[in-house]
Amino acid sequence: SIVLEILEREEDCPDTDIAALLFKDAAEANASPTREVLRQRRLKDEEVPLLSSSPPCPASWLSFWTLSGLQRVAKFREEIARPVLLHILVARLPNVRSELLLTLNDPLSMDGNLKDVEEAMERGAALLATLAASLRINDWSLFGEDDRELT
Repeated sequence: SIVLEILEREEDCPDTDIAALLFKDAAEANASPTREVLRQRRLKDEEVPLLSSSPPCPASWLSFWTLSGLQRVAKFREEIARPVLLHILVARLPNVRSELLLTLNDPLSMDGNLKDVEEAMERGAALLATLAASLRINDWSLFGEDDRELT
């Protein structure tokens, strides 16, 4: 599944920690008994061209982060927690005190061996890259008034 959320900005969280914080929040919401971050990095502006090309603030204010991680999740009242690979993209938008969170959920087989996880990581990374490249905000007023005085 693919989920896009607009969240209130986590003011006290440094940019470098935001993806891990939101991954942890997802694990807690999913009642995941385990969670493991597999990959995390900051995206370059050219990887998010439509979002970074014309924001209503200095482009240096924006930052984009991805994280891939493994959780175990019991769905639909099942007793067995199954492995799920989560890929997240976070766009920090301080001028509108918001964050865009794009989450891809990729359930794995119960016997998910290392090869299966690696293939799912590559598949998810490719899809996330495609989504990141096409992500655009057509009307910034959807966030309400921006805060151009933010430093």
